[in-house]
Amino acid sequence: MMRNDKSRRRILLLSVAGVLCLLAQQVDAEVQRFVVEEINPDWSTLDKIDPNGASGGRVNHVAISAQDGTMYAASEWGGLFRSTDKGDTWGHLPGHVPVATWDIAVDPKDARRIYATSFYDGKVASLAGINVSVDGGNSWFHPPTATPPVGMCLTAARRDEPSAFGISIDLGNTNRVYIGTNCGLAISDDRGLTWRFVDPTPADGADDVWDVIVHDRGIIDLIGDDGHQRSADGGGIWTSAGFLPGGIGSIDFSPDEPDVLFATTGTLIWESPDGGNTWTGLTNPDGQGRILFVKTNQRAGANFDLWFGDVRLRRASCTTPAGGGLAPRCPPNTWIASDNGAHADMGAVAFDPQAADDACPVLMSSDGGVSTSIRSRRALTATRPPGSNRPEPRTRFGYGISPEHPTPAPSTTWSSGAGRT
Repeated sequence: MMRNDKSRRRILLLSVAGVLCLLAQQVDAEVQRFVVEEINPDWSTLDKIDPNGASGGRVNHVAISAQDGTMYAASEWGGLFRSTDKGDTWGHLPGHVPVATWDIAVDPKDARRIYATSFYDGKVASLAGINVSVDGGNSWFHPPTATPPVGMCLTAARRDEPSAFGISIDLGNTNRVYIGTNCGLAISDDRGLTWRFVDPTPADGADDVWDVIVHDRGIIDLIGDDGHQRSADGGGIWTSAGFLPGGIGSIDFSPDEPDVLFATTGTLIWESPDGGNTWTGLTNPDGQGRILFVKTNQRAGANFDLWFGDVRLRRASCTTPAGGGLAPRCPPNTWIASDNGAHADMGAVAFDPQAADDACPVLMSSDGGVSTSIRSRRALTATRPPGSNRPEPRTRFGYGISPEHPTPAPSTTWSSGAGRT
């Protein structure tokens, strides 16, 4: 009896295995009948005649490694992208899980250490907010301490639904990294391994800090829902003497004077000559408010440029007076259009990180993706001829990527304009 039972079980098992094998073969045959083919266009024939019709999807911020020239782009809905050939081709970085990315920054002394920020993505165990890579963007981790303490945020939802925004690395001590979040300012003293959260205005609970810049031996300037705040001791004590409207904005400082600041809030552009105690408005010729940004760029001597983006990318020539004082450094309404026919609605501009002054604008992002400065890309090499960063009268931008579709687009020359390289 036992021998017969064993035989029957063996026959049954063989029969089941045979049926499963046949089913697997049928499934394989069915799968082979279906072929998925991407039909999204890799480039647009409208590039030359209508840049606004050749949209590849918005890129919010861009970054360039000072060590090896690798370029990075943080797209609005497509995640992160990387280029290792001066912007000719781009590849998606799938190791970064959040796709609604905002900012990206590369450690100036370590090309493999990268910081990225993103908006909350709706997931229960979300990895959104702050992410760090130590292998050039191939893999990413969300540090456990990148979550603010219980009870610190203005609302509990801000802690449960993390978002992070502007990034700033202290050039004097790259161990220190500052990131604006939806629950105050996140600070790391060990290159992103651990984080602590600071509320510059603790009376009302921590809310959005949209942008932050650290400079001149640790001075921290930030802008967010509570306007402008400044700390001179690494984030311990904060001051906000002058009124600046709160909300989405950006902030930067003069490369010559630590107390000369520039900021945007809403559709407005501001200049402060005294560390934020007083602010004077500059004219925005566009006034749409497509997430404005400001960026300064050191020029030779006592000169620097102020760049800002709204609908278009514009630049103003500014001068640092010998005696300092409260006089404006930049003209209130003398702007040079510097987008040269690229797609409208700017995101960011990045300069050659290897140049101390007169750095060329290398990358520009907008609703159309990323544009590269053709002449500047030639200068992004390990060794460059003297004067390669000197300004030239015209800049030509080439179309770089469609961030939502990582297939590289052919390089196309934008119409010439009045920008500088």
